[in-house]
Amino acid sequence: MIVLVLNGRFKAQYYDDDARLRLNVNLEKSYKNGMEYQLVLQNRLNNNMSEYHGYATAGIAYKFNKHFKLFGGYVAGGQRAPDGNYSLIQQVYGGVTLKQKINKFTLVYRNLTQSQVKGETPFRDQKTPTTFNRNKFTLKYQLNKRWQVYASAEMYFTLSNKQKYATVGRTRNNLGLVYKLSKTTSIEPYFLYQKKNNFKDQSARHFIYCLTLNREF
Repeated sequence: MIVLVLNGRFKAQYYDDDARLRLNVNLEKSYKNGMEYQLVLQNRLNNNMSEYHGYATAGIAYKFNKHFKLFGGYVAGGQRAPDGNYSLIQQVYGGVTLKQKINKFTLVYRNLTQSQVKGETPFRDQKTPTTFNRNKFTLKYQLNKRWQVYASAEMYFTLSNKQKYATVGRTRNNLGLVYKLSKTTSIEPYFLYQKKNNFKDQSARHFIYCLTLNREF
């Protein structure tokens, strides 16, 4: 009995660790009427940077004022399976962003609901999409006109498909900086630590090194 207890304890503390790399391009266009459009291209190297996954995001937002924004979008991508083939990943999402600036500090809260399906057709592989409610807090600090540093924390609450994910499906912690090359272009290196909490299977920890090129039109 003691062996079983110890074995269960050690198993609960064991994670599937993975080092990853993400190289992104973020393109944005804003209008004076409050409308914003976004295109994001993501290149991901998973499984200790040995497997390629690609995603494209098309988003739209409406900015009511400097504090409040509604947004939504669609994501399509290819995820590499263990057999070497790629399966189609599709997501739809929508949410709200609240922002408050105090001197050089900016506090941002983002809440979004995201549903994901896998397979060549949306409902072929799973009848119920995997749906999360994501809550993210970000604190930014403006060092000067060109440099900004930030830290963020995010929690995914599982709304459906609970047979795979725990109630808190995953957590993310982020640390990065933004360097403005010009008024419209910046680069953003950051580190992302992600913990995925599966309900029955082995949980995972991801150590992700990221670089994003941001361009505003």
